[in-house]
Amino acid sequence: QWEEFLQFRGIPPQHWLIVAKRSITGSVSKQWLEAISSKLASYEQFKSEFLGTWWSPAQQGLVKCKLYQSRYEKGGGLTLSAHLLKFATMASYLEPRLTDQEIIEAIRSHYPLKIQELLVSTKLNTVAEFLEVLKRLELMEEREDVSDVPPRSGQYQPPFQANRGRNYRQEGPGPVRQVRQNDQSYQGGWRNSSGRGNFRRDEYPRDRRNFGNRERNPENERENDARGRPPGNTEEN
Repeated sequence: QWEEFLQFRGIPPQHWLIVAKRSITGSVSKQWLEAISSKLASYEQFKSEFLGTWWSPAQQGLVKCKLYQSRYEKGGGLTLSAHLLKFATMASYLEPRLTDQEIIEAIRSHYPLKIQELLVSTKLNTVAEFLEVLKRLELMEEREDVSDVPPRSGQYQPPFQANRGRNYRQEGPGPVRQVRQNDQSYQGGWRNSSGRGNFRRDEYPRDRRNFGNRERNPENERENDARGRPPGNTEEN
């Protein structure tokens, strides 16, 4: 890829060594370049020394270990598709170069079991197809997260009703039965025959309430006694 970039920019091959030296970054890399700079007579020598140090068989072995043993972490800052691209790019520099099927088999084991089962049931031939399936899974997860968001505090939330037919809980005070004093159903302190006969003491006539406490009148008692006697038995006082 580096050589393709140089060709794209139209840089002559005799200048590639100069451009490569100026492209080295990092303190450790610059120290390495200073140590071997006197030995470099061509770009091909630079390329051989660079790969022998930074992309040696030992370095590639470490990359292969990461490729087959790493695991995807949801809270690691990468999405499903970004995790695939990271390791697929890393695997593309290995020598000998891995096939797409080998890369798919290696990275598929990174994901949780449910995702692995889905990937196994889907026929994947290229890394691009693998990437497309993971992007669809990301969209499904986003929709699921949106549906699980609770409503805001200002939004109306209907109360739970176990049974909306007959058995429901009524909130607030129940109906209040008002008594009308001038109702025709009350006559003389008693309800009429259509009522239940509830007695209201405050509406009962005062003289009737005091019926048992009246003072006895002697004249009335004599008159009543005379009326109750048979003729001819009248006694003189």
